Amino acid sequence: MNERSQQAPVEPTPTVAAAAAAAFAPAARPAAAAPTDARGNTPARGTRLDPWLGNYADRTHGMKASEIRALFAVANRPEVVSLAGGMPFLAGLPLDNIADLTQRLLTERGAVALQYGSGQGEEALREQILEVMSLEGIQAHSDDVVVTTGSQQALDLVTRIFVDPGDVVVAEAPSYVGALGVFRAYQADVVHVDMDDAGLIPEALEETLARLGAQGRRVKLLYTVPNFHNPAGVTLSLERRPRIVEIAKRHGVLVLEDNPYGLLGFDGDPLPALHSYDPEAVVYLGSFSKTFAPGYRVGWAVAPHAVRERLVLASESAILCPSMMSQLSVSTYLSTCDWRGQVKSFREVYRDRRDAMLAALAEHMPTATWTVPAGGFYTWVTLPAGLDAQAMLPRAVTGLVAYVPGTAFYADGQGQDHMRLSFCYPTPERIQEGVRRLATVVNDEYDLVRMFGTGAATQVVRGTQAPSPNQA
Repeated sequence: MNERSQQAPVEPTPTVAAAAAAAFAPAARPAAAAPTDARGNTPARGTRLDPWLGNYADRTHGMKASEIRALFAVANRPEVVSLAGGMPFLAGLPLDNIADLTQRLLTERGAVALQYGSGQGEEALREQILEVMSLEGIQAHSDDVVVTTGSQQALDLVTRIFVDPGDVVVAEAPSYVGALGVFRAYQADVVHVDMDDAGLIPEALEETLARLGAQGRRVKLLYTVPNFHNPAGVTLSLERRPRIVEIAKRHGVLVLEDNPYGLLGFDGDPLPALHSYDPEAVVYLGSFSKTFAPGYRVGWAVAPHAVRERLVLASESAILCPSMMSQLSVSTYLSTCDWRGQVKSFREVYRDRRDAMLAALAEHMPTATWTVPAGGFYTWVTLPAGLDAQAMLPRAVTGLVAYVPGTAFYADGQGQDHMRLSFCYPTPERIQEGVRRLATVVNDEYDLVRMFGTGAATQVVRGTQAPSPNQA
């Protein structure tokens, strides 16, 4: 999708980028003294910065810092317009009512709320989760639900019980950075499958699974975000949904459906979840982080019975039980507040901000293209050929705007010419200003490429440390 705008190029310099790096970089800390054994020797294979380097488990070597997590340090500075993190608009919540509910909960049920609970989660909340999921066509029993510490923990648990080192996880290209981090931590090989504007392409999935099978590779999971994809912003079409489930099942691959945004569509009713087509072939992950508040860290998984049992055991070994205080807070909110009306309000807020984002892109960035999300938090921007979003980030932060480079969302180094822009948190006015600032950087980089060829912009900043956020 092409856009029209006016360019306002400002010649970027390495000096400005270096100054930004110095301004945002954390202060250096002296290295800790190396521990020694009884003879005064340091452990083998250690370094001055990390004397325990040789002692870590093999699975830690693939761990990388999240580019999104690192960006929060920049995004929280008031002078920076953050188009990076997926932080929901919590000012839209009835905070006074929630404060009253919390006080009443502690007064009336404090001894329960502050105590240990079930490893599977509070039964009353699991019943309420069934009502939430019914909006997407899921018919389940509360025994099928495992409450987790956010859906991120559910993602970790599913990977933990299924994936051995060297197993393959098939995931969309691009894919959620938090999922890629989990798969990497469990030493899985991630193989990407292409998407288009209608989501995951069934023919590409069929070809990929057949090829991997012919190679003798063990494919354990198909990971997908079908609704308002993070980061691509696209939605899996209604026609493709049963086909995706059927293809995965035929190849003996469990579908891992990650759906934090499903109720946040801007027009029409939610589409049926993949889980609704075949509950035995799909593990569904849900969350209250986007439709209520992420601070409670309450998510859930819905799984076939045998899988559910192993999820509970894995969860108990990791955390004993999810927080009772958080669970009862969410349960009280669902039972006493108009949560459906709150979701509707969020949808309207995010639709207005999506519209502001698309209008600003159309005005200021004629050389780029982007997806048009029908819900959720994100749009996926494709830069002109020759631009590198990761190399450009120091200049953007110098220009007081932040985004997430596309490379964060691939396991194989793709995505240099993409960036994820988030419209959920800033006001429409801030979004417009942020895109204007970003367009200045993009247009400057584009001018360099046109004058000096592909790679010229990257060469200008070579050797410059990216400011916090650090690059993965």
